[in-house]
Amino acid sequence: MKKPFFAHIRMDDGTPTYQTLWEHCEKTAKYASEALAPVGLAATGKLAGLLHDAGKARRAFQDYLYDAVVAGKPVKRGNVNHTAAGCRFFLENYHSTGQLDMPAIVAELLAYACGGHHGLFDCIDAKNGFLCRLLDEKIEYESVKGNFLPDFAQDNDA
Repeated sequence: MKKPFFAHIRMDDGTPTYQTLWEHCEKTAKYASEALAPVGLAATGKLAGLLHDAGKARRAFQDYLYDAVVAGKPVKRGNVNHTAAGCRFFLENYHSTGQLDMPAIVAELLAYACGGHHGLFDCIDAKNGFLCRLLDEKIEYESVKGNFLPDFAQDNDA
């Protein structure tokens, strides 16, 4: 059995409480699905919720999270980009090349929503811009896909 990835760690009286990435993304998917159901976008919300934190499924983010919360080491907030992997997945898998059709528009909107779920500068900043951040090797996209997608694809029909 492989070691789980974590989305959040909280300290309770000196004892860490862990939320798995799977649990967090499932809860977010349920919330987003329910919020968008009244406008007929439940499945779209579910997919966005499932993928929004995909970039946490890699060693660099797990070390960053542990160092910040459990080890109490000084870390720079936002130093490890966890939003770009989900953006890149939407654009690579749901964006039509060369056409501005409805699937392309939805893919772009979901990519920006995923990339900016903590604020606009998750996905756009003055130094890098949106596309540059998606192609940055530091997001370890191939590793994230290998760590995150197989588990989620097995148990979800989004």
